[in-house]
Amino acid sequence: MEATRNLCAQIPIRLHEQVTQERIALGQSLNEYVTQILKEHFEGVCK
Repeated sequence: MEATRNLCAQIPIRLHEQVTQERIALGQSLNEYVTQILKEHFEGVCK
């Protein structure tokens, strides 16, 4: 398994609510959702 590191960020409440709604709709944990977003951004990987 690949080594991992924690990522924490303060974001506006409105953005947090959007993230929460979308990740729930996708059936993902916050970890899975943020990992997907970062991979899409940096690696061009889409699910």
